[in-house]
Amino acid sequence: MATDNISFGEIRNFIDMAPGNYIVHYVDGKKLRPLYYSSTLPGIFGMSKDTFANIITEDLLNSILSSERDYVFSTVFDQPVGTSNIESEFRANIRNEILWVHSISKVIGTYKEKPLILSNCISSSTEARFSNGVLDNTESRIYIVDRASLELLYISNTALEHLAIHHDNPSAPRKCYQVLHGYDKPCKSCHILHNDVPRPDGIEKYYADIDQWTSTRAVQLPWCGHDAEVIFIDDITATKKIQLAILENQQAMNSLIKSAPGGFIVCSADNDHDISFTSENTLSMLGYTPDQFNTKFHNRFSNMIYYEDRQAILDDITAQTRKRNYCTNEFRIERSDGSLMWVHCESHSTTDVDGRRNLFIVIVDVTSTINHSSEMSAHTAELEQIVQNIPAGIIVFRKSGNKITVETANDYIGVIVRDDTRAIRNTTYEGLEKYIHPGDVIAVRKEINKLFSDEHRASFSFRSPDHNSKEYFWLNMSAYSVDQPDGTQMAYAIITDATEQKEKERLYNQTISDYFRSSPDSLCSYRLNLTRNKFIGGQSQAAFNDSLMEATSVPDFYDRFIGGLILDADISAFQTILSSDHMITLFKDGKTSYSLEFHYSDGQDLRWANFFLNLLQNPTTRDIEAIIFIKDINESVKTRKVMNYVSKAECVFVAVIDVNKGTRSFYSDKYGPADAVYPTAPMEYRQSIIAFQQDGHDKDLDLLYEDIALPRVIEQLTKDDVYTVPFVKIAFSGEEFHEQLNFSYLDDTKTEIIETSVDVTETFRQQRKQLEELNNALDAAAKANASKSDFLSRVSHDIRTPMNVISGMTKFALEDIDDKAKLTDDLEKIKIANTFLLSLISDILDLSKIESGRVTIKPQLYTYADFISNVRGMIVPLCEDKDLKFTIHEHHGPFQAVMIDKVRMNQIVLNLLSNAVKYTPAGGSVDFYAGTSVEDDGQAVVCFTVSDTGIGMSKEFQTEMFEPFTQNRDNYTDVMSEEQGTGLGLAIVDKLTELMNGKISVDSELGKGTSITVTLNADIVTSDPETVSTGVDNGISDTSGLGKCLLLVEDNYLNAEIAKRLLVEKGYEVVTVENGKEAVNAFIESPEGKFAAVLMDLRMPVMNGMDATKEIRAMERADAKSVPIIAMTANAYHEDILKCLEAGMNAHVSKPIEPDDLFRILNANITG
Repeated sequence: MATDNISFGEIRNFIDMAPGNYIVHYVDGKKLRPLYYSSTLPGIFGMSKDTFANIITEDLLNSILSSERDYVFSTVFDQPVGTSNIESEFRANIRNEILWVHSISKVIGTYKEKPLILSNCISSSTEARFSNGVLDNTESRIYIVDRASLELLYISNTALEHLAIHHDNPSAPRKCYQVLHGYDKPCKSCHILHNDVPRPDGIEKYYADIDQWTSTRAVQLPWCGHDAEVIFIDDITATKKIQLAILENQQAMNSLIKSAPGGFIVCSADNDHDISFTSENTLSMLGYTPDQFNTKFHNRFSNMIYYEDRQAILDDITAQTRKRNYCTNEFRIERSDGSLMWVHCESHSTTDVDGRRNLFIVIVDVTSTINHSSEMSAHTAELEQIVQNIPAGIIVFRKSGNKITVETANDYIGVIVRDDTRAIRNTTYEGLEKYIHPGDVIAVRKEINKLFSDEHRASFSFRSPDHNSKEYFWLNMSAYSVDQPDGTQMAYAIITDATEQKEKERLYNQTISDYFRSSPDSLCSYRLNLTRNKFIGGQSQAAFNDSLMEATSVPDFYDRFIGGLILDADISAFQTILSSDHMITLFKDGKTSYSLEFHYSDGQDLRWANFFLNLLQNPTTRDIEAIIFIKDINESVKTRKVMNYVSKAECVFVAVIDVNKGTRSFYSDKYGPADAVYPTAPMEYRQSIIAFQQDGHDKDLDLLYEDIALPRVIEQLTKDDVYTVPFVKIAFSGEEFHEQLNFSYLDDTKTEIIETSVDVTETFRQQRKQLEELNNALDAAAKANASKSDFLSRVSHDIRTPMNVISGMTKFALEDIDDKAKLTDDLEKIKIANTFLLSLISDILDLSKIESGRVTIKPQLYTYADFISNVRGMIVPLCEDKDLKFTIHEHHGPFQAVMIDKVRMNQIVLNLLSNAVKYTPAGGSVDFYAGTSVEDDGQAVVCFTVSDTGIGMSKEFQTEMFEPFTQNRDNYTDVMSEEQGTGLGLAIVDKLTELMNGKISVDSELGKGTSITVTLNADIVTSDPETVSTGVDNGISDTSGLGKCLLLVEDNYLNAEIAKRLLVEKGYEVVTVENGKEAVNAFIESPEGKFAAVLMDLRMPVMNGMDATKEIRAMERADAKSVPIIAMTANAYHEDILKCLEAGMNAHVSKPIEPDDLFRILNANITG
């Protein structure tokens, strides 16, 4: 443009035609002389043309607030022609009110050799001023940067305080890199220069050295005509818990940006930038069809950028999105008609589930000039949205005179004070005092007065009542006031919930107080800031190491502590713990306390001390701190070590010998308290050993003194850890006591020896007693061996006797085969001998089982009818054979139904009655008395007595009558001409009675008879016994086997032959096999229902009876589940029977087989 030859007619035409509020002026000294301005310009200033012309006639600066004139003048002074747009914002003092005006100026030439300036003015809204006031008072550090020039357009008050610069200083640096970092050129990593996408959702970063979290957010917004970026930096350490809410708000803002009018593109974030989605709006903006778009740009976002802008924009997008996942740029795109369109581009970088990074891009056409008033309205709306999304309560106060009212408040204030937001808006300050604890009202009033004073600031905490829970919580308020032209004051307050912070501060202070209160007797105490490596301070006793108090840092404290206090033996342990990094790691791992015992020197002696370390975090600074206490624990350690010895043995006394001083202190003796240890005053060692003569003297006292002399003790402890000296003390009464002295070092310093005296008299006596008992046991063993030999001799004799009868009579039977009478007599005698042999074997097994503890008592219902029936069935036939009178009497009270082991009870009764019959001559009598009684505790006692008129027993025999194999030989031959006994019956009776918690008593006289009474404990049956089956079956109702087939499984040929013969005689058809496997096969091959029962031996080759039974039961045929399987075995114990039943068998027959038992069981189990 020409300089002084400029045509003012052209200028007027341009101003009159151009949309806007223009003024042409030039620099004249310190004045801005107006030449011509738009007819609409006075309206921007809210006045008529005449008034406006009068004010600016001499100097345009007259319309600007005096405090801002130098700043406005400096922006245009001495600017060269053709410079870029110059933006400024100032307040115009018109008609006693302040209006904000935004000016965009450019030097277009010269006039009178002075810069000629063209300015376009736009009014700023009051809403923008309100938003700026709010932003100035927020706790976030906010910076607004011009993206093109990197000029700092705005710095919030909080950020100013952080940077310690003055907001209105016109000479202060204005570039972001100068203000924020102190650089003289842009940062290398500047995301704006690299066009990285800003991050409105925030980048969180943790600073481990100060344990602090910050969140940095950036949003690209138009700001007063500038393409600007708003940066928020927040300390979110104390409010991390509301991070999700913040993120949600940020995401909501992102959604608004993404849904704004413009084009939307999704492409890969790699170098190719392949497009995966293009919105219809994008195609419409550029004028392409989808095919034309793909052909033109080859479906790549990078090709959309005009070639002159492409590389710089792509580099910027790559750099910024890698750092912040967000970037804004402006560049050109070629339309379908060949014209270039400027777009504002916002790019968001995301990573999908497959790990691929994509760019979500929004482009807006910014080619046309946007009306600045519309821009300011949009800017205000954005600011208000930011204010609404700040996670804190915001209140705007206005003070007029003495009255303070609430102008407005954001929605979040209701969350903060836990009430409806509507109750807070449009009220007075006095109306807000209900949210203040009564005890804090006066203090808060003082802070409010300070806020509206010349200080213009206030920051304080107060308690607020929770009207729902009737409790109180803490709030923090930070506020800033601004004087208004109309004489009022506006205050912008940020209110946050400080309850958690206050509680942490309370616990922190309480913890420190508790630490120091609990350690008043410490040698010293110190406090360290581990995070900042700062020695805070401490205190120590005068005699302790004072140099520690002069420490200048934590490392210096460590060096002084280890170098001046710790002995070489303990240095390695302290070098590990005394490390700031180690202690911080301990704290982060949840270990907040640590202790370590060590030696220190008090200048004369080595003493024990305890190092106590307590770790905690300062809730305000977030620093990790350490509190260290050191206590002298010499006496307690010594006492503890002594107590360890005292607790291990019954000590006559415990003493500690000081090796260096040669003294001896007694800590405990047998007359002292059991729960405490009190040391006596030290005594010279040689004199103290005279204590041995107080209660008596040693047999060899001189020799003892020599053994316990201190040099001798020290010498012996170089060889062994413990030196022991036994001695015998003889009391003045003459009684002899055995004691033992034990010497060992108290600890590794070997400066003290612990001495214990242990009374081993009882141990000595126990050992002597044990020796005597050992000798007696040897004698008893010898006798037991003799008894064993006698037992074997008796068993051998008693077994051989019936075996001899069987052998001899078998020979006679073969010889008398043709003489039926003699043959019958021979066989009858063989049967008697066989019965006796079986009885002998059964008794031996029963006695062995009882003595080995394998017999268990199994109570079951036993009624009087069953009991008497069994007694009669067992004894009446025996009495009839010997012509004895047998009588049953109810005695000791009526016999009631009881729960008792009736098998064992029957065994006792049978043995007693059998003996009575056996030892009573023909024509005599046997009487049986039975009954029950009930004790006070409800327990039943079953009592029965067996009396006879037999041969009786001598007093000598009565002392051994219950010994195994003992028999009454008095008048034996007169009564027992043909009968024999095993000598085990009474032994079994005695053992079973004892096992059943019973008692047995005997009254017998030789030649007159015997009476034996047995009492057994039982439980009374309260229910009707008639309703309970007794399980007694003494008859065989049907023994016919006609038409029935049995499967006999027996591997022994003779046993199989005997069984088969017995069964065939009864009419049964019998199929025999030799083992379990053959039995299974025979059953499988047989028609269903062929076998009426299976007689199964247990011990067989190939497959035993148990496994064969299980296989048969598992077959898929009906008779396999129902056919009776009866065990035949010599295993006659109760547990053997249970095993058979568990395997699936129905019953059990003992070998040798008694035909009556076999047929009774078959009859009971075979149906049909």
